[in-house]
Amino acid sequence: MSGGKKKKKFCSIDQIPEAIDEGMLTEDEVNQAFARLFTVRIRLGLLDPPTFVEYNYLKNDSSVEGTAHVEMSRVIAGHSVCMYKNNKRVLPLSANAIKKLVVIGPQAIGTDLLLGNYGKITKKKRRENRE
Repeated sequence: MSGGKKKKKFCSIDQIPEAIDEGMLTEDEVNQAFARLFTVRIRLGLLDPPTFVEYNYLKNDSSVEGTAHVEMSRVIAGHSVCMYKNNKRVLPLSANAIKKLVVIGPQAIGTDLLLGNYGKITKKKRRENRE
């Protein structure tokens, strides 16, 4: 953007009022997002008492987080990756050419956010995230 006012990026729920004030978001859009989010949370039982939710009784054993499921997750994730443009041939990154890679921003270490707050985070995964 040359000559114009640089648009601020919003990435936190705390910034919603400011984004609305700046015309980057409408109250209707916030209400729609809220309705979608809480419809899913209600259907998953996330607002019910824990004793009412059958998912709370799943154990972290091989039937839930076993080798077969982990491998299937890898295969599915591999099939879901897509790239729209790579005109400058930047990807794939070369381990020989890249010595360091920095991930920055407020969510850089928040891998729990990748699950949209709906997935169960195991003790093992929490430990890995801290390391």
